[in-house]
This record gives sequence, C-alpha cells and structure tokens, in this order.
Amino acid sequence: MNYTKPPLLYAEQLKLLTGRGLIINDVISAELYLQHISYYRLSAYMIPFQGKKDVFNADTTFEKIVDLYVFDRELRLLVLDAIERIEIAVHKSSPPDINDLDYPRKFKIKINKIVVKGGNVKRKIIKELETIGITESTLFPEIEHQAAVVKQMYK
Repeated sequence: MNYTKPPLLYAEQLKLLTGRGLIINDVISAELYLQHISYYRLSAYMIPFQGKKDVFNADTTFEKIVDLYVFDRELRLLVLDAIERIEIAVHKSSPPDINDLDYPRKFKIKINKIVVKGGNVKRKIIKELETIGITESTLFPEIEHQAAVVKQMYK
C-alpha cells in the first residue's frame, strides 16, 4: 500500500492544526497529548469543531478537543461498568443448569434505558453532549421534541 501523505513530526502536526484555525494555548502540553493519544485518534474528536472539513470553528482550542476526548473516555468507562454490573446481576439471579448446554444462548438482554443518578452528573453529561451538537432535538426530530428545545431556549 502506498501512502500519499508523509508522516509529520509532532511540531509539524501542531503547525498543520494551527494553520486550520485551531488555537493551541500550551504547545508543550499539546505535543505531549499527540505523543500519548496520537493525532489520528484525536482527529475524530476534532470533527464536531469544524464547520467545513479541515477548517476549525472560531475559538476552538486544542484543550476543548482533549476535554471531549476525556469526557468520551470517562463515559465509555461508566457505561462498560454498568454493563458489567447488569451482566453479573443477570447471571446471579438465575443459576445455570449444568446439564443445559444451551444456557448461554437463552439470555437475550435488551437495554432500553440507562439511568444516570445525580443531577450534577446528568447536567454535565447533557452540557458536554450539547457542545458536540447532540441534543434532544437531534436525537428525536419529532415536532414535540423540537418544541421542547425551543421552549427551553427562551425560558
């Protein structure tokens, strides 16, 4: 496979990002993030901050992108922890019949809702999702959800 783009040093990656309008307040810290996380992995978190491909929205900082990455990582860990607890609870509630070889296939779990306890945590998650353009109206485009969002804006 031939690659058309040459590899860039971390400093060159930062120069490329600033050329696209990204604000980098701490160059040393940004370079360390690129070394440990990688440009490629962070690039997915850059997309919500771009109006057009490879052009960052005004006031977009490297720190905002890293914050979104950290939020996503923490959310993923919380969800995986919840799934593990559900799995353990299901297995504990129904002891398997050792002679039943079809036992693992009998469990079909469908999760309809994940409840986040604690108002501050829930508000933080909602605020973080809003910063990347995920709102009630984007998830549920029906008119009643659109109306609820507009009503909340002018409350």
